[in-house]
Formats: sequence, C-alpha cells, structure tokens
Amino acid sequence: MNWLTCDAMRLSLRLLVVIPLVSFAHQALACDETASVSTCEKECKSGDKKACALLGIKFLQEGKTAEAEPPLLKACKAKVGLGCGGLGSLYGLLKQPAKSKKYLTKGCSLNDGLACESLGGLTQFDKKPNQTTARLRRSIPYYRKACKLGATRGCGWVAAAISEGLIEGTLKEALQLHTKACHGPYPMPIACRHAVGLFHKGTPESKQLAKEFDVSRLSVDLLTRGCKLGDQKSCDLQKLSR
Repeated sequence: MNWLTCDAMRLSLRLLVVIPLVSFAHQALACDETASVSTCEKECKSGDKKACALLGIKFLQEGKTAEAEPPLLKACKAKVGLGCGGLGSLYGLLKQPAKSKKYLTKGCSLNDGLACESLGGLTQFDKKPNQTTARLRRSIPYYRKACKLGATRGCGWVAAAISEGLIEGTLKEALQLHTKACHGPYPMPIACRHAVGLFHKGTPESKQLAKEFDVSRLSVDLLTRGCKLGDQKSCDLQKLSR
C-alpha cells in the first residue's frame, strides 16, 4: 500500500478546490463555462437553475464565497447536481465538514461526478489512524460512480484497489481504469505511472497482461503523459527507459 500512503496522500482533493466549470449533463446554455458572470446572472434571474449553478461556481473561482452561496442553493433546491456539489465544495472551503458532506452526498445522488469523487476522498482521507485499507474499501462505491459519470480520477482509485487486491477485479481492468484516469478530462497524474507498473508486478497475471500489449509503446505513452501532467517520477522513469 506504499503508493496509497505516500504518492496519493499528496494529491489535493477536489473538495478543497473550486470545481471546474463543467456539468456532466447540462445542455448548451447562454450561460456556460465561457460566459461572463453578468450573462449567467441574467439567465439565473430568468429562472434557469443550471445557470444559477454555473454562476455560483464562477463566484467560487473568483473567491467570492458569500456571493456563491445563494445561486448554488437555488440550483441545489431545484435538484441540479452541479449546484449541490458546488455547495459541498463551498462548505469544504469554509471548513464546515458536516454541511460539506451533506451537499456532496446530495450532489452525488443527483449524478454530479465530481461530488461523488469528493465523497470518496472524504471517506478515504478521514484521518482515522491505521485504517487505510478499510477506508479505501468504503470509498470505492463513490469512486466507481464518479468514474462512470466522467470524473476520471475516481477511475484511478478503483484501479488502485484492484491492483492491491482490496476488491475483485483483473489487472487488465485495472490497466483500463488507470489509463482512463491518466487520459481523462480530470487527469490523475500518478495513474499514468501506476498503469505501467501493472506490467512489472512479477505475478503470472502481470506477465500474461504484458503479452497482450505492446508494453514499450504503451509505457512511453503513459509516462510521457504523466510527466506532462507534473508527475516527476514519471519523468524520471521516462529518462531511464530511453
């Protein structure tokens, strides 16, 4: 479990980071991720609750937490998952963990993938001593849902649990999930490197997996991606493989 207790613990949870301006289900709106605050304010006032969610996120990105809360509440009350997930992030930033978890849970139930990912993070990193394995197992349902909804860092955590033998799954499945986490819209840099590591575990399953792929080409692709995303160990391994 070394990488879970070292590399991964250094990753920032999305809970404490303002979420990107993406709703996994929203249709094209006058208020979208590229629109101005004034445009989103107009759309929100006209009754578009998805615009209210995006408006709240824009305020969060500007550090305007007081202004962010009302439109996010309006969106969440209208059952817009992005609004509830945004509230979860807001209350996380305001160090109100109970309210944060409440709204992240609601956001996840409304299919906001990033809210599900954050719930997984809350479960996995709840600071209870000597329960690393148990906490990761409890977080897996949230990470699985996050992965299915497009929050691809969740895919990386599921892959980690499979490769460590904590949950059922094959190394081939773990490779697919790590690769998805590496190349997804919300990338997990260390997933690129750990995908390569699956080929070198020294087990019969690992050796069989290596026979099914062009390991050299795939390793170069994954380590290059990991290095570009800022994982120094991927850069180091990339140099050694030349």
